Amino acid sequence: DYRGTAMAVMACILAAEPAPESTMMESLEIYNESRKYFSVSEYLPFVSMIIGRLSEHYEYASVCRRAKVIYDDMKKNHPYLTSKDDVSNAVLLAYSQKTDAEIGTELENCYNELKKNFSSSNDVQALSQVLTIGEGNWQDSTARFIRIFDGLKARGYKYGKDSRLPILGALSVISAPEEELIQ
Repeated sequence: DYRGTAMAVMACILAAEPAPESTMMESLEIYNESRKYFSVSEYLPFVSMIIGRLSEHYEYASVCRRAKVIYDDMKKNHPYLTSKDDVSNAVLLAYSQKTDAEIGTELENCYNELKKNFSSSNDVQALSQVLTIGEGNWQDSTARFIRIFDGLKARGYKYGKDSRLPILGALSVISAPEEELIQ
């Protein structure tokens, strides 16, 4: 499973570690724990490395359990859009200080607001997840994202309304001034 899409990224992570063998063993341990909650996918090994970097040993199981609850809520609300590629964001959302209910509400509110401007449902769902991972409330996050998107457009920059939306969403949650991000 570790020979999938993110293999090069994981190799870079391991290469930067002072003890790559122990990091890999830890990742495998977390992977085995995450398999209790999620089916096999090319994203799960990478998710295991993320959990290893963000958690202490005792937190692995609770992060995996909470990510599964968040993922299941996503799946309940958007059964045709939610797939294995959403597991990564569910894991990142599991680290949020927000409650599971707050996360679910914010995801839906972001999604419904962004669908007014963008047609690709799957990309809007991923963007909603990224914006919910960020600090602040959903209204401010979506408004800031739209201002940055529109600011790029006003300057003549073409920015796609597809899989690039979540990347711009990640940039928009950075605390830098909007004008600076647009430039």
